[in-house]
Amino acid sequence: MRPRCQNAERRVTEAEAEIASLRQELAGTRAEVSALCDAATQAARVAARLREVEEELTWAQEVRDLTVARRDAMRGERDTEYGRRIIALRERDEAQARAMTAEGLATIVRNERDVARQQVIDLRWDLGWVENKVRRLRKEQSEDAAMMTHLRDERSAIREERDQARGQVKQLEEELEEVRADSRERTAALEGELGRPEPTSQHGLRSWRSCSRRRWP
Repeated sequence: MRPRCQNAERRVTEAEAEIASLRQELAGTRAEVSALCDAATQAARVAARLREVEEELTWAQEVRDLTVARRDAMRGERDTEYGRRIIALRERDEAQARAMTAEGLATIVRNERDVARQQVIDLRWDLGWVENKVRRLRKEQSEDAAMMTHLRDERSAIREERDQARGQVKQLEEELEEVRADSRERTAALEGELGRPEPTSQHGLRSWRSCSRRRWP
């Protein structure tokens, strides 16, 4: 019975160690999920930046259209107002400079937009990988939860077996104590019968034989 109790205690200790290991793995899983959430937040920031770049590109195109319109207007005024030619030409040069600047900015914006689009594609791929990872982690977490439930059930069964074993040990101790008490009483009775005077020795012998015929537990 004692080796069985030791085996049960050893199994309980192993179950507790496995539970601690599962808790550590669950903490690592939570850290990975937090990192994935951070990656999703970064992807949202990149998408917001892409929208800003598109707005800047629209603004640059509007500036370019406005500049072209002003240039055409200045050419018409040059035909009618020669005195304003220098001013018109200067404004035209400035407008052209602004148009070139806007064009350069538009080129930069286009490049940034292409880079941003590629980043969005990469982030979407990463997000798909992250979602697969999250699903796999959730599946593992579910399996871990099932394992923990199984370990709890097994630990409960071990505790019940341990309680039953303790009850049996206690019952055996009580029975042993009763046997010892009965043995002491019988021993005292035999000693009392053997210690009587000689005239009653035959009666004591018969009593001893009668006691010896009894069934000892």
